[in-house]
Amino acid sequence: CRLETSPALLLAENETAEIAMLQVARPGDEVLRYPCSAALLAARVQRLSNDAAASRSPDHDVLTGLLSRRGMEPQARQWLNCQTPDDACALVLIDLDHFKRLNDEHGHAAGDDVLRGVAASLQRGLSPDDIVARWGGEEFVALMSRYDAATLVKDAEKLLSPIATPVQSSTAGELVVTGSAGLVLLHPGSRTAWQGALHQADQALYEAKSRGRNQLVHFELVHEGRPGDAEAELQRFSEVTRMFSDRLNRMVGHMGRRLVEGARRQALIDALTGAHNRGYFNERLPREL
Repeated sequence: CRLETSPALLLAENETAEIAMLQVARPGDEVLRYPCSAALLAARVQRLSNDAAASRSPDHDVLTGLLSRRGMEPQARQWLNCQTPDDACALVLIDLDHFKRLNDEHGHAAGDDVLRGVAASLQRGLSPDDIVARWGGEEFVALMSRYDAATLVKDAEKLLSPIATPVQSSTAGELVVTGSAGLVLLHPGSRTAWQGALHQADQALYEAKSRGRNQLVHFELVHEGRPGDAEAELQRFSEVTRMFSDRLNRMVGHMGRRLVEGARRQALIDALTGAHNRGYFNERLPREL
């Protein structure tokens, strides 16, 4: 099972298999007789990767195969113009929870595996008429259309469940990530206001983040029963500031622990030989005795 945009290297063990594979191979695929040397196999895989990267449109994200920010904006305007006044439409902005921490702990390769897994889960959770893009970093944006608002909101909430499905990373094993989302209903009179809808979805997203993990918040509910716009903006600014302050405190604490542990290791290791030094011996000997 593979993405439609991904080229494949098909391994054939004999001539019969090679003929059969050539009949089903798509443009961009390659067929290779196997077993073969590891060097040849690696060279063919690298060639496929280079060809795919060269042929991929800048309107698509290289890592996930989804639309990029650049490609999403014209597609979104065209999509919105095609919707009828009776359709219920929404913009959903999704951000992965604590993704930077996952990257720091497991490495960027594991983070890339998670992003690819999330992209695939979003594609499976959306209908064929919906569109989705990687908006940048760990953010995704989706445009959804249904027959009524209740179904639309229910389907948007369902998007968060497959995101939390464990992703198998080649470098870090099984990883689980959650996502928070902000939803804006696109009314007939506001469907062309793309930037305004994004700003509102962003406000709903920060509200979802402030409530914890795996939350979806509707923009209309954020402002329901709240004071005037100026005071609401001040309150949102306070919430965003608090959230970033919490993130910064965790990040500084994590970095501090790593620096202290690194300094301690350096103080107990001989730089020339890599063996423990006399300081380590003097510290460890009384405990051993």
